[in-house]
Amino acid sequence: LTVIAIPSVFSQRIGFTDDFENGTLEFSFRNNQGNRPPFVVWGTETKGAYGLTEADGVLKIDFSRLDGHGAFDRFTFHPFRAVSVSENPRIQLELKSDVAIKLTASPTYSVEPPTVEYLVKEVPGDNQWHTYTFELTKAYWSKNSTVQSVDFYIDRGLAIKKTGKLEIDNFKM
Repeated sequence: LTVIAIPSVFSQRIGFTDDFENGTLEFSFRNNQGNRPPFVVWGTETKGAYGLTEADGVLKIDFSRLDGHGAFDRFTFHPFRAVSVSENPRIQLELKSDVAIKLTASPTYSVEPPTVEYLVKEVPGDNQWHTYTFELTKAYWSKNSTVQSVDFYIDRGLAIKKTGKLEIDNFKM
C-alpha cells in the first residue's frame, strides 16, 4: 500500500510562488532532468493583445485591445504540475496598472469535465502597487483540490478599445 500511495503524493505540487527574479517566463529546474527544455510558466495565445516579459523583478504586461476585438483574450499561468490548493485556497499577487481595469482570475480545476470559476477584482489605474487576493470557492477546490492553470483576463467580456501597462510581483497560489 505504501508504494502505491507514494506516487500520488508526489504528483501534486503544494503551492507555487513566483517573485519574477530570474528574468524569464520559464521554469528551468526540472528535478535532475537537465536534457528537458524549460517549461513556459507564463504565456498567452493572444500575443497581439498581451506582450509578456519578465524584467526588473516583475512580470510586465503590455496590453492592447482593438475596438470590437479581444473580449476573451487572456494570459495564463501554467504550473509544470497541478498545484494543490487544499491547504490555502487562494491566489495572491501584487499588481500595479496605469489604466483602470477589472482583472479576472479564472482557475482551471479540471479539464474533463471542464471546471473553472471567474473571480473579479477592480484595479485602479493609479500606477501604485496593490495586493489582490482571490479566494477560491470551496465548492470547486474542495472537490478537486488542485488547480491545473489560471487564466487572467483584463475586462473580460468587453470588446472596447483599451491599452495599458501592468506589472505583477509576488504571485502566490
